[in-house]
Amino acid sequence: MHTDSALSVREKQRLLMELEEDLHDIELADIFTAANGIPQLLTMLSHTDTTVRASAALAFGSCVQ
Repeated sequence: MHTDSALSVREKQRLLMELEEDLHDIELADIFTAANGIPQLLTMLSHTDTTVRASAALAFGSCVQ
């Protein structure tokens, strides 16, 4: 079984470089698109039962009526 401690320094550096490349590939527009989905999700939640609606209101503040 492979664990983190079994990774060599070279492997860790390679994985870190890959992660940094992946992060650079994320466009700001993608972040805004994801954030814009939150109100839609909250609207869907607000049409469910009172417990879920109350939990969503606590989690996200006044976004949920």
